[in-house]
Amino acid sequence: MTLSEALAKINAKEEFVKQHIKVAEEAISDERAKITRQGKKLVEVNNMCAAYGDTTYHDHILIKVFYLKRRLKWLDLGNVRKEKSRISKILENMVGG
Repeated sequence: MTLSEALAKINAKEEFVKQHIKVAEEAISDERAKITRQGKKLVEVNNMCAAYGDTTYHDHILIKVFYLKRRLKWLDLGNVRKEKSRISKILENMVGG
């Protein structure tokens, strides 16, 4: 093997490693973005809970419990259909997201 061939192999390996690092960094960035989106949704749900007088911190499991517990309260609101639609979307996104 000549010196130029050895350098070419080293450069190829270096490029290979750089590509893998880039892919890993993108995956980490995607995960951070996903966690941020989920956190924002959870904050929104918790803020909504607080607006209805429920100040308990809610995780993904408790959100469905909250939805069922507060359903009767929502029936007393003026715009029930809009509120229920908004909450359903939040819950779907939390489960699917």
